[in-house]
Amino acid sequence: MQKYFRKKRSDIPNLTGPNGIASNDEQKANLIANTFIDNYTENKRPGKHTTNIDSDVTNTLTRFFSTPPSSPISPTDPDEICDYMKKLKNSKAPGIDNITNKMIKNFPFKIILIFTYIINKILLLRHFPTEWKVAIVFPIHKPEKTKILQMPTGQSLYYLRSAKLLST
Repeated sequence: MQKYFRKKRSDIPNLTGPNGIASNDEQKANLIANTFIDNYTENKRPGKHTTNIDSDVTNTLTRFFSTPPSSPISPTDPDEICDYMKKLKNSKAPGIDNITNKMIKNFPFKIILIFTYIINKILLLRHFPTEWKVAIVFPIHKPEKTKILQMPTGQSLYYLRSAKLLST
C-alpha cells in the first residue's frame, strides 16, 4: 500500500456524475464526497413504526452498560500481545499516528507491558478510546470493475473501493 502512494500518478481524469462532468479538483472532490455520503448514510427508520426507537435504543444501551458481562473477559498477558505483534505484516500502511508495524514489532518490553496494561483496562471497562476509532478513508480506482456511467465523450465514473488506514 505504501508503494502505491510513493509512485508518481497521473491526475484524476474528468468524472461524470448525476450533475454533469467534474473537471477541476474541487468538483471531483465534491463528487467523490457525495458518492460516499450516498453510500454511507444512516438507515431510514420505518414510517409506520409505533414504538419510540430512540428510547428503545437508549434503554438497551443503558441496560448493557449497567450490567457486567455474563462471562468476564479474561485479561491478556505480554506473551499474547507479543504473539499478535509478530503476526503483523510489515507491508501494511501506518494509520493516522504514523506508527508502522515494523516499529511495533521493535517495541521494547517496557512498552509492551504498558500496552498490555492498557488493553486489560479496555477489556475491563468495555470501552475503546475514541482516538483508536479514527481512520483515514480514501477512494481507490478499481479499473477491473464495471463503469457506473459512460459518457459519449468517453469519460466514465467507475466504482471505487474505500480504503481505510486505521492505527495498528
